[in-house]
Amino acid sequence: MNKFKETKKWQTLEKKVLNKNKNTCKICGATNTVTVDHIADPKYHKQLIYKETNLHTVCERCKEAFHTKFKHSYRCKTTQKDWDRFIELYKVLNLKPKKKKTVTKTKVK
Repeated sequence: MNKFKETKKWQTLEKKVLNKNKNTCKICGATNTVTVDHIADPKYHKQLIYKETNLHTVCERCKEAFHTKFKHSYRCKTTQKDWDRFIELYKVLNLKPKKKKTVTKTKVK
């Protein structure tokens, strides 16, 4: 885990970004498994770690799809341009967020 994520400064900023974006993935609109993610990787852009303009909310599914589609590992230099290309591709493919599966219990007599 990144050490900055343990700081009070990050936790406050994370809550602010989640609230501002209504806990919604900016790509697919999902409201489950949403996290705050850096647009430009903080390993390569340390000055942007706490910049709100470098943060967005994405669900785990879209984050994983982004890194898979653009063959980025979590150690790669991602940019705003990469995310914009992914969002356009997402719109073209008309992908929908996965719905949560609900388990219904049946009564046994």
